[in-house]
Amino acid sequence: MAHINKDEMVLRYHQFSTDDIRAITKTLTTNYNVERLFLDGNYLQEQAAQHIAKLIISNDFITELSLVDNRLGGGEGTKEICRMLTLNQNLKKINLSGNKFNELDVAQLIEAFERNTTLRELDLSHNCFGEKCGEMLGAFISGNDSLEYINLGWNNFREQSAIDMIGGITENTRLRRCNLEMNGFGPSGGQILAECIKKNTVLEELNINGNRLNTQNAFAIGQALSVNDTLQVLKIADNQINSDGALAVFLCIKANETNRLRELDFSHTVVTHETVNICEDIKKLKNGNFKYQVGKVTPELLKSNADTICYIKTNTDLLKKLRTNAAKVKPNEN
Repeated sequence: MAHINKDEMVLRYHQFSTDDIRAITKTLTTNYNVERLFLDGNYLQEQAAQHIAKLIISNDFITELSLVDNRLGGGEGTKEICRMLTLNQNLKKINLSGNKFNELDVAQLIEAFERNTTLRELDLSHNCFGEKCGEMLGAFISGNDSLEYINLGWNNFREQSAIDMIGGITENTRLRRCNLEMNGFGPSGGQILAECIKKNTVLEELNINGNRLNTQNAFAIGQALSVNDTLQVLKIADNQINSDGALAVFLCIKANETNRLRELDFSHTVVTHETVNICEDIKKLKNGNFKYQVGKVTPELLKSNADTICYIKTNTDLLKKLRTNAAKVKPNEN
């Protein structure tokens, strides 16, 4: 193995057999160089998972492990991962994305996560967590005081499941970065997200792209941002938000002179020239330290988007109030 003397070993998509994994892990058991091990996309079997668990338990030098796309969920693979996490106290980062973990696995995984106090970054994206998982994950996240990053994107959190899970994030006092994209939270989840942004005082980065949020949610999120002074990066692209919803968010950011936002992603969201002008004002107020992404810019006389269930009718009175508040904050033209 060419990387045996380096601090990183990348062995992705080789379709290793169980014997291959046995040989690799045996070699690494007494290796003191490799700190980051990537075994993505090898469709590992249960016995291979046992060898990996044995390695991680016995090797105190590996601090980052990536097992993306290995289909470990739903059986003995889950048990081995849990055993590994319970007995190892050196891993700082683990990526378990794309392993088909589901509601049958979540209780075991949470028990292992709760017993592990060294993990700082956890990726559970692209799995099959859904309706029956939100409450358990929310309770775990709420009380966890070691994780600084969690990725739960591309799962199936909906309605009450989403509400429970987001509630846990709201109460957490350690998480700095959180990815929740492509879960389809819907309007009810969007309202809880707004509460999370309003109440959580430690989150610095939040990704809520592609969650079927509507314009009413955007107004609520904007108002939450008007009192938030910790969030630095917000990704809210690919939702069902009209141009006035996007405008409301930017108006609230401008009005909050203590906000720390440096990046806001509204990609693929149609906006007006007024919104672009507000964005440029924010950029000036932050001395250029503000990056924004939006979709197409419409003609200035464009009317609000349709009154469909997706593009809920704009609250014109509230928008007028937000414009007034934002107008009080003027960038230095010098």
